[in-house]
Amino acid sequence: MAQSNHIFHLDRCIYRGMELHFVFDSLECIHKLKKNHYDALVVQMEFDQRCVSEILKTASEENVSVFCIFEQMNNEMMELLFSYQVKYYFLGPVSFQEICNKLCEMKGQKEKFNLSKKSAELLHTLGIPNSVQGYSYILDSIISCYYQEEYLKGITKRLYPMLASEHKTTPCAVEKSIRHAIEMAFSRSDQTFLYDFFKGTIRSDKAKATNSQFISMCVEYIRTEGL
Repeated sequence: MAQSNHIFHLDRCIYRGMELHFVFDSLECIHKLKKNHYDALVVQMEFDQRCVSEILKTASEENVSVFCIFEQMNNEMMELLFSYQVKYYFLGPVSFQEICNKLCEMKGQKEKFNLSKKSAELLHTLGIPNSVQGYSYILDSIISCYYQEEYLKGITKRLYPMLASEHKTTPCAVEKSIRHAIEMAFSRSDQTFLYDFFKGTIRSDKAKATNSQFISMCVEYIRTEGL
């Protein structure tokens, strides 16, 4: 968080699982952006416009999401936001909690995007094409079970009905589509790789993993690998 006055009297703190750093000088802010990796930058627009422009330029170059706080909005500031594709801004006064809530929301969106991307890569590696309906059901299953383990304990009674409701179909159709996608994986992929991936949870003399086994192992893999 870059601010022109020391209102928090802090250099660093942990809030709701986020590590926050505070700087009160534009040059120090630019130096830190270049030296370290940050997910987001909150700028209180009290520096002069040239300093703000340099900060936003550096943040853009370092691929850092920017939140700006304005006491008053004017055309010059709007042009500045547009020039550096700043998507988030607050019109003051704004509380510290409001800012952190928005940061948490952005963090959650980014984590979900990374989870979806990593899950899609895994399914492609396992030989499931995104052209089959079961692909999207398994992808949604991994994301849902990653965040709520209760779905793993109730694949038939909870997960299938939830997916059916979201996709406007029936639980039976969801189950069959997932089964078909898994069958494709076992017919298209290297068998040694598959049995190694499932770490002995299925035997080589068995045809394939069950829906529950397949989804559970995908979730476990994502958790182990991390986002």
